[in-house]
Amino acid sequence: MDIESLRTLQHDDRTSFNLLQDSVGQIDFSPLIEKIQSGVPAYQKMEIRKGNGRSRTIHKPDDTLKEIQRQLCALFNALPLYEHVYGFRVATERHNVAGAQRGLRDMLNRYKRRTGKSWIEDCVQFDVRNFFPSIRTEDIDRAMQLYVDQIFLHYPSVSAESRSLLKNVFMTLCTLDDHLPQGAPTSPILSNAASQPMDIELGQIVKDAGGAMGPYADDFATIFPRQIGKSTIRKMTDVLAANGLEEATEKRSRSKKAEKLFIWGMTVLPPAQNGESIRFRVRRNYENELHYRMNACRKSILLHGITDETRHKVFSICGSISHCANVGKHGMDTDLGEETYLPARLEHAWNIFLQTVQTMLPKSAPRWHRKPVQQTKRAA
Repeated sequence: MDIESLRTLQHDDRTSFNLLQDSVGQIDFSPLIEKIQSGVPAYQKMEIRKGNGRSRTIHKPDDTLKEIQRQLCALFNALPLYEHVYGFRVATERHNVAGAQRGLRDMLNRYKRRTGKSWIEDCVQFDVRNFFPSIRTEDIDRAMQLYVDQIFLHYPSVSAESRSLLKNVFMTLCTLDDHLPQGAPTSPILSNAASQPMDIELGQIVKDAGGAMGPYADDFATIFPRQIGKSTIRKMTDVLAANGLEEATEKRSRSKKAEKLFIWGMTVLPPAQNGESIRFRVRRNYENELHYRMNACRKSILLHGITDETRHKVFSICGSISHCANVGKHGMDTDLGEETYLPARLEHAWNIFLQTVQTMLPKSAPRWHRKPVQQTKRAA
């Protein structure tokens, strides 16, 4: 980690540092600098077992670094993103709900407006292998430069050296070996920004073919009113390759004239009646898997106590349960306010799980995670 850039920004370039504080609030690099100098690593490498028997490499940032990265997340939400990206972004006036549920609803609504059809004839989904580490350094650098230019837009007298210094500080705080580390809070939002030109190009290819596209991190879903040819698929995979990304071909899925579709862990169903929106709900096997994960994690904590691995699993389960609740709220494309919606089986399992992990919940957990869910309406 380039601690000299951090020290220079905080102590020598006060103009740039004050502008940064105006954007994110009070921020202090001194504790992080002291930790790095004393030999504390900025990241801890962890191997997390996946359901398929393989493992995922996670680089967990030091708590001091993680807190700074969390402050920067809201800052980076101002980076230019592809219009229809909803995953891993802070809610804004336009994107009032961030996440796969809102992204899927947006894609289905665009499809219906564009085609006038009530159902989908062809659905092709792509998955990118090793997504975060594969984002090119030059794309991250370009996204960072765009944001630095925005910060200094009203300060034209600030030197080029100061602009370069601030960009280097952002790169130092948010990258590991010039790549986005999987495990850093800033990596998802920066991957969105770095992928913007590619997302725009992919979206145009799909639009030219009469369909609609939705990107969600390393998953790309495309839906069409007719069956598309191999040439359209090849154009999309060529764009991925041109941007340094490799498709995980074994994970590609395609559904033609299906009675129901599976997109981003959700089951997509035709409208119940003519004129209504396409519906979606949580997949049954996703619900079953989440039920199993909560029970297994709770038993592991009771038997072996809290470890880094179980803590990571708790955070992951919190994200999954929020996903299920939001699917219940938005699967019918209606404004259902602030109520919590969970299928009955998940509601019961969550309330038991919560008794064990309540003190471990991340700061980012929504308010309803803090107490048992009661009298919830059932998701359709």
